[in-house]
Amino acid sequence: MQLILPLLAALAAASGDSLEIRYVGNAGFELYDGSTTILIDLPYESGAFDLMTYDPRDIRARGRTVSVITHRHVDHFSPALFAPTAWAVYGPSEVTAALPRDRVLDGTEQTVGEFAIQRFATRHRDTEHYSYLIMWRGRHLYFVGDTEDPTHMLSMRSLDILFITPWLTCAAERTGRAVDARRVILHHQFPDRRLQVCGTPEVVTQGQTFSVGPAA
Repeated sequence: MQLILPLLAALAAASGDSLEIRYVGNAGFELYDGSTTILIDLPYESGAFDLMTYDPRDIRARGRTVSVITHRHVDHFSPALFAPTAWAVYGPSEVTAALPRDRVLDGTEQTVGEFAIQRFATRHRDTEHYSYLIMWRGRHLYFVGDTEDPTHMLSMRSLDILFITPWLTCAAERTGRAVDARRVILHHQFPDRRLQVCGTPEVVTQGQTFSVGPAA
């Protein structure tokens, strides 16, 4: 059974009947629906700031591929690793300004295959930073990035999955308001788990894959 379940998940994703989500590391996720790959905060510099290591060659970019980047920090995006790929990129001007224009997607919204992507300016230190709502066949996924401010996240309604950092779990808890999400998944985990986490978000392991189907 342990071998059969991953095989069934892979076949479902290949047929477009489900969205396959794989945690690569840091804030990096792969989203694949059988024809299009959306990469969140990938490729990043392995081990940057003593965070998660990974082999960039293990990124599974299939079909049309777009890297969706929250901000310029190297634990979220590496221009050197991105350069030799054939992927497009969607992200802050601090990330895209030095890249070939024919590989850059612009604007506040993008449609890529069956993915609709909206970006929202959110605060993170001194960087240009975006959080993203990604919609796929009626499903709503929200990626906070590294923002320290939970205001926009808490304004979102009927999320299927919220991907949240340890520090934002506590910032949200301090407001006394609950997030409106069916699932809350922790990302940007530190290898030694030294950061405080508030509430009970799901913890996925590095390399773990799970799938969601279209909304009923």
